[in-house]
Amino acid sequence: MPNRRQVITAAALTATGARPAAAEPQEPFRRPEGFPYGDLTEIRIRGRLVHLQDEMARKYGSKVIGGGPERQLALATPSGELFTFLDTGSYRTMIVPLSPGAAVEAYVRRIPRSMLIEVLQISRIDPSTVRRTFHCETCNIDTEDWGPCVCCGKEMALVP
Repeated sequence: MPNRRQVITAAALTATGARPAAAEPQEPFRRPEGFPYGDLTEIRIRGRLVHLQDEMARKYGSKVIGGGPERQLALATPSGELFTFLDTGSYRTMIVPLSPGAAVEAYVRRIPRSMLIEVLQISRIDPSTVRRTFHCETCNIDTEDWGPCVCCGKEMALVP
C-alpha cells in the first residue's frame, strides 16, 4: 500500500503532466574543458589584513560575539572592499601567522556571488602600495581608512 507521500507525489505528477525523473535517461554532468572549478575564479588581490570582528564593530557598530584567542582575519582592499577568508588548511598555514595590519598580495579563489575567498598563495608587500585616500564631501575631510565617515556616517569616496 503506498504511503501518503507517494500518493501526493503521484497526484502532482499526474496533474502537471510531468513524468518521473527516472523515466528518461539523463547524461551525467560534465564540466567544460578548462573550467576545473565551475564558476570559481582565481584572482590576485592586494590589501591589508584586518580582524573581521574589530572592523565590523568599529565601522558599523556590530556587536560581534566571540573573537577569543583565535579571531577571523579578512582582507581590506584599497578600494574599500572587505573579503572574508574561508577557514581552510591553506588559511591556517599562510594567513593566521601574519599579523593584522600587514599589507599583502594574495592569489585566491573567489567564491561566486559572495565576498568569500580561499587563499592559494600569499606574500607580504610594501604598505605604501595599498594606501589610499578617502574623502567625505559633506564634512570635507580626508582619511586613509575606508568605510563610512566617522563624522556624519555617510560612505566616503575613493580619491583617485
